[in-house]
Amino acid sequence: MRYDRFSLYTNLQFRGKSYNANVPNITDQVSNNSFSVWNLYAKYRIIDRRSRLDIFIKVRNLLNQRYYHVTEANVFNSPLIAQDPIRITAGISFQICK
Repeated sequence: MRYDRFSLYTNLQFRGKSYNANVPNITDQVSNNSFSVWNLYAKYRIIDRRSRLDIFIKVRNLLNQRYYHVTEANVFNSPLIAQDPIRITAGISFQICK
């Protein structure tokens, strides 16, 4: 979505329940529960002439959804590995145009 010098982008990632069936010496099937992660990116263009200057903010896992990942290696050490919590990145982008 764009409005004048402001831009907003969003995406939703969904992963259904998945299984890891190739774990040696384990009779139960190891699985990952389904989860959704919502990401957001916004920027504002300050200068738009011969060069461009933007400020931006990027938010991964906007709703701080807890989700876990299980792999073959995790079965023997730790059954669930927590994935990224909310992560916020902000900055300034400068581009010289021809």
